[in-house]
Amino acid sequence: MGIVFLVLVAGELLRLTVQRVFLNGGKGNMLIVVPVSGHNEDAEYLLRSAAAKIRLIGGKTISKVICLNCGMDEETETVCVRVCDDYPFMYTATLSEIEAFYLES
Repeated sequence: MGIVFLVLVAGELLRLTVQRVFLNGGKGNMLIVVPVSGHNEDAEYLLRSAAAKIRLIGGKTISKVICLNCGMDEETETVCVRVCDDYPFMYTATLSEIEAFYLES
């Protein structure tokens, strides 16, 4: 039991060290774009994985995940919207919405 605990503590210390050294202490901004098209059985997995990456980095980052609608079907879109509602930093958008946003800026 003690060995398992030590392995878990060592893993967490390694994660924190990597975060501090390589990720600048979580002080930068991060944007993950997940393009989804057609009928995609893995859409929920892809979005939740992106959310886990954002949470892993943590810190004081301004982080966002955009689910890019590249012509997904209705069922996949429903799943994506439901997953995005679970996270305050996750949004769905079409390519034209993103283009309009950046052209206005």
